[in-house]
Amino acid sequence: RFQARKTLEWIESVKSQYPNDPVFLFGDFNSAPGHQSHKILTSKLHDAWDMCEEIGAEKCTKNSFANSYHHWMGPFLN
Repeated sequence: RFQARKTLEWIESVKSQYPNDPVFLFGDFNSAPGHQSHKILTSKLHDAWDMCEEIGAEKCTKNSFANSYHHWMGPFLN
């Protein structure tokens, strides 16, 4: 939640310098709709999955759960 708020603060500072430029925020946020960090980010930004669903895109797929798989082996391999 702290990082989500800080991210929005940073975006707002950049937008004050470049008010006509679009903002795209990409990442694996390990958060899903309903989670507090998602609510914070979408208070100012649009979730691409929600937008896809709203416009009725044919190939729009969405899970009802948060999922992340990165196959990181860390200390097991090193």
